[in-house]
Amino acid sequence: MTVAVVVWLCVSVCLAACGCRCLYLCLCLRLGLCLGLRLGLCLCLRLWLGLCPDLGLGLGLCLCLCLCLCLCLCLCLCACVGVWVSGCLCLCLCACLCVCASVSVSVSVSVSVSVSVCLCRCLGVWVSVSVSVCLSVCVCVCVCVRLCVCVCVSVGVCVCLRVGVSSLGVFVCSVAAQRPRVSLHYLDLSSLASATRSADALRAMAEDQPPDLVITNAAVVPAANSTTSDGYELMFQVNYLAHALWLRRLLALQLSQPDARVTWPKRVILVVSEAHRAAAAINDRPLKEVRAYGATDSMSEYARSKLALVMLGQELSRRLPSAHVSTICPGPVNSDIARHSPAVIRPLIRAFMQGLFASPAAAAQAVVVAATQAVEPSGAHFHMAFPTPPRPDACDPIATAWLWRETEALLAQRL
Repeated sequence: MTVAVVVWLCVSVCLAACGCRCLYLCLCLRLGLCLGLRLGLCLCLRLWLGLCPDLGLGLGLCLCLCLCLCLCLCLCLCACVGVWVSGCLCLCLCACLCVCASVSVSVSVSVSVSVSVCLCRCLGVWVSVSVSVCLSVCVCVCVCVRLCVCVCVSVGVCVCLRVGVSSLGVFVCSVAAQRPRVSLHYLDLSSLASATRSADALRAMAEDQPPDLVITNAAVVPAANSTTSDGYELMFQVNYLAHALWLRRLLALQLSQPDARVTWPKRVILVVSEAHRAAAAINDRPLKEVRAYGATDSMSEYARSKLALVMLGQELSRRLPSAHVSTICPGPVNSDIARHSPAVIRPLIRAFMQGLFASPAAAAQAVVVAATQAVEPSGAHFHMAFPTPPRPDACDPIATAWLWRETEALLAQRL
């Protein structure tokens, strides 16, 4: 059982980091069922043989109860929260299982010793040794059979998942093949003038080639505060303010005249981050005010910029009835976003991200699914293609309206 727990932990951490929540939940359920059935059968067998003392029965029932509670907690939390909480839960559950495994082994050893002593007194040494050997062989056979079944089930699930991912890749390729023409436009989000030119050029193109989808995705995490040529803090401007300007310029007609017969775009997707849940309230200080940060505490301002982007998506869904607006977090991605981290730990961070995080191509598949197949109402938030409500104040109409007014005030000369 200890080997199974260790293997399950490794698989769970990898799956949680890669965003395979469905397979992760299946493995959790399968592990719980396997452990529950094993403990239940062992208890029934020992009771039937009359070899389980009251202490062993009590400990066994306690172990079953602990495992059931851990499993229920794991399934409930993994269905409601994201990857980081799931990863922490894996570690906590592993610790619980290791303790349970140690207690189970101790109980098993105690029971085995007691049985051996009883057999030695009643049947003699040689008979007791023979019985012990037979029991050991049976246990080894059962363990081997169970491992084979677990491996077969795991391989089958992985094959099914791989087939599903491959099918999704074929779907993405077929969609891309329908519109093979690609045009590239320069956009520097650290320059509001560049964002204005890009949005105006794309809006002019939309008169002849209206886009079906609009997806925004860009972010930086600098090692320290810096100011752009427009006078705003770099991370605040790149992660939020330039996004807001670009969308407001691109969708100027739709926003100014909601009743206008403009049929594009059908969907607007803002790629955000689950880090927005850790940010302070957006209106706890002036919008453009960014506190000084360094390499160790930059994530607090990063979370605030992502919260602003989530709230922008909520307000757009109210002001843009002609389009389906949603936000999505693709999960942890092995991107170059940590390139400004301290040089001492940068290789370690890159190795960690390469080993546990999804590739940009794999993470983009969740965005494609949300942009093409999602049936949730406008304003929905997704975490790796799973509908997940954002934090409550991000949906507050009063707070999102305040953000909209503050953003308009900052961009008044460019709208």
